[in-house]
Amino acid sequence: MTTWSLPRVLFVDDEPELLESIADVWGLHYEVSTALGGAAGLVALAKHKPHIVVSDMRMPSMDGATFLARARKRLPTAVRILLTGHADLDAALRAVNEGGIFRFLTKPCPPDVMGPALEAAYAHFLQQDVDRARLGAKVDVLATQLAHAERLATLGTMSASLGHEMNNALAILECAVEEVREDAAAGVIPAAEVLQSLIVGKDRLMAQARGALSLARREARDPRPLDIAATVRDVTAVLTTLGVTRRASVVVSTDAEPMWAVADRTEIEQIVINLVKNSIDAIVEQKRAGTVEVSVRATDSRVQLRVADNGGGIPPPQLARVFEPYFTTKAAGAGTGLGLPLVKRLAESYGGGVAVASDRHAGTTVVTVELPRWTRSALTRTRAATKSPATS
Repeated sequence: MTTWSLPRVLFVDDEPELLESIADVWGLHYEVSTALGGAAGLVALAKHKPHIVVSDMRMPSMDGATFLARARKRLPTAVRILLTGHADLDAALRAVNEGGIFRFLTKPCPPDVMGPALEAAYAHFLQQDVDRARLGAKVDVLATQLAHAERLATLGTMSASLGHEMNNALAILECAVEEVREDAAAGVIPAAEVLQSLIVGKDRLMAQARGALSLARREARDPRPLDIAATVRDVTAVLTTLGVTRRASVVVSTDAEPMWAVADRTEIEQIVINLVKNSIDAIVEQKRAGTVEVSVRATDSRVQLRVADNGGGIPPPQLARVFEPYFTTKAAGAGTGLGLPLVKRLAESYGGGVAVASDRHAGTTVVTVELPRWTRSALTRTRAATKSPATS
């Protein structure tokens, strides 16, 4: 049998007798809660999470306008109605502007006026729910598009390195092809090492093309148990193939055993690419040799990805702003300012987080990303806890 919950309404007034009668009148149609005064109203607001809040204007200590303004901050989804027995225009304007009220009704308010107002308020609440869901869906789509755009922007800034590596592979192919052409003209079978050079050049070009395509691909979000350590090793290998890491020494350190977290592989790849490339760019800006250390470690509950470099470091004023969209410490045209904000959004979407520490004097920067750890034993315990007695 399906049970339907009634709309929840909180009535706030300073007259106990009035509150008792309100509960009697509307208790059959709504899940009614009452509070004697604004302070008690805020407590009831947190306890009952009403869909609708109806407050008297003239109350001691805290008037209705003040109460509804505070209620708006604490439970913005609730639809607010103000009652007053005094046609005070200034109070009404303050209530509308600060409390964001839905209706302004005079007191006493007969049932034939209050009833339609409550119905309209609940309809407004439901419509807000629909609008929030639609807005949330649009935000998700836009966030996905932004992530892909930033991914392509990152690939664009890597194009010089990619072109350099492809030129190296093409140089090998060009030499090998020229030798094959000369051998063919002389009627000689090409030497085995020449043919091997063709294969090596071909393999390098294919690997670079696959790497570039993998970084640029766009796929539907698909969170699932993922070995973060293996993913980090794969991504850094692709970056090496594309020549991105040739400008600095990149050292990867992970434990041998898998370190699982529920995440989308493409998004974890994007986190690693952003952090490693940022570190390499910081080193290149200093025009000296440097090292990027990438490590993955796990605790009982978290998987920690740490990327550290000995570039120039980040001054404290800039460090405080690194998660602001479009803020970048790089030279004009060298960065989008979306990398770290995107890393933060992705990590937090999995229940994790990101932190940046930098020592300007030592010229070091450390970015740490943490994700909740996933274990098969945890999944087994969850399934056991949710299994019904009838199926056990």
